[in-house]
Amino acid sequence: MELKVIRLDEVEDDCRESGRWGLWAFDNQAFTLTFPPTGYWIDLDSCTNAAQFLDWILQISHKTWAPPSVVGELVTALDCIFGHRLQGKVCPWGENRHIEPRRLAKA
Repeated sequence: MELKVIRLDEVEDDCRESGRWGLWAFDNQAFTLTFPPTGYWIDLDSCTNAAQFLDWILQISHKTWAPPSVVGELVTALDCIFGHRLQGKVCPWGENRHIEPRRLAKA
């Protein structure tokens, strides 16, 4: 079986253009991440520091409808929406920083 090499910039472009990770869907206009089977949504404007991102991730992880795969897709979606720079901008080296979510997402 031959492995296909994918460049990081290709992954980022595909990731942003699709707007979907598993069943999670990104609404750029409302700036929300939604899980349509349940109607559950995350207001990304509320994600201004590492504690708030972690709160959403843990909140979802405790839902009966969210097996580990759904939580993993959520983390992947968040990282993709914020340009694969989430850790470096929000909590580098364990330091909690404040961000402007819409500004980081567009960068």
